[in-house]
Amino acid sequence: KHIRSCRYHKAPVFAGMNAFKHIIIVGSGIFIISFRSKDIVVFICESEASLFESGIISYFHRMDFIAREIIEYAEAHSSPESDVLKDLNRETNAKILMPRMLSGHLQGRILSMFSSMLQPKHILEIGTYTGYSAICLSEGLAEGGLLHTIDINEELMPMVKKYFTKAGCDGKIRIHTGDALKIIPSLTEMFDLV
Repeated sequence: KHIRSCRYHKAPVFAGMNAFKHIIIVGSGIFIISFRSKDIVVFICESEASLFESGIISYFHRMDFIAREIIEYAEAHSSPESDVLKDLNRETNAKILMPRMLSGHLQGRILSMFSSMLQPKHILEIGTYTGYSAICLSEGLAEGGLLHTIDINEELMPMVKKYFTKAGCDGKIRIHTGDALKIIPSLTEMFDLV
């Protein structure tokens, strides 16, 4: 009842895209495309909530673009997550809607590496979510540096603040809640990393 339309077609043109198991695109609706063999299945749902109600989301749980063996290799040869980031990762996946938006271990280590190489004085992050990426980016801030992070979802802010404090970076991060288009013009810093 939650699926507005369902189309199934053969698409030989996508034969080279067999590596993609699921693609989830959030736009005016929710589009879930599954590439299996040369077949494409497209579900167009009315809302994100209807994905959960219909049970589709349990099948299309995450975007798997990279083979599991490659991810395992990369994780085994990358710096480990801190205990705080592990806890944040676990809590986000257990309690928060759309946990695939979390940066996660590998992306987090890359963000930390970029920040550490640049040693920025000022960072602007647009989209805080639960704060994982902000913690990672703050690791490379120059002495006295500050990260400004903006998110429109004020309901997540207690959790975000809790983990910023646990990570010991709450003094290096300034949280802005609201519309980024309105907040950014009010910021006076020159940003080294966005």
